[in-house]
Amino acid sequence: MLSVTLAKEMAGFVIDVSFSCANGALIALTGPSGSGKTTIIRQIAGLDRPDTGRIALNNETWFDGSGKKNLPARKRGVGYVCQDYSLFPHLNVAANVGFACRDRERVTELLHLLGIGHLRDRSVARLSGGERQRVALAQALAAKPRLLLLDEPFSALDPATRQRLQDELLALKKNLAIPMVFVTHDPTEAAKLGDTHLALARGRRAESPCPSATEPWAACQPI
Repeated sequence: MLSVTLAKEMAGFVIDVSFSCANGALIALTGPSGSGKTTIIRQIAGLDRPDTGRIALNNETWFDGSGKKNLPARKRGVGYVCQDYSLFPHLNVAANVGFACRDRERVTELLHLLGIGHLRDRSVARLSGGERQRVALAQALAAKPRLLLLDEPFSALDPATRQRLQDELLALKKNLAIPMVFVTHDPTEAAKLGDTHLALARGRRAESPCPSATEPWAACQPI
């Protein structure tokens, strides 16, 4: 289980949240741009440091503000998929996935799991947006992470591709026994994918109910 309690002073507000996510479950973090979603998962990944709090996975402490513990990002075993994919343009699909895992059998398994086995030798520059996103997800899973973080991975895709990848992520989740944190500004996407849902406004848990796809985020105030 992932357990997160953290506070971080930002420009104009303070992030102050607490939540947990069980193994095999997905928690969706939603909120408008600038509400602290990406900063929160960067702190979970170890890329940013909270001011105070505690982050732990399966009773292993990654960060403890009171005990001055801050496990380096490389030792946390996190798979991270961001909006811009972070693929290597000079490498083909198989090499991108294999960058984090030298096990060729594991690479082949992931390519077929995500339906891109036929693209293994293709340059990533020749892929569609949906294909690149599948490669990025395979790359994040290659090293068998203990936690998967997804930062608005589908936001740049067309609606049909986005819905297809949402369905594929739900199917994939059934085969993973790790916590997943999914960041999105779309409440409808959060409702579809999340086992639990945390709406944010200026770094804090927002009032319930959360806005629907047609309601303004301005109506969602921190409590």
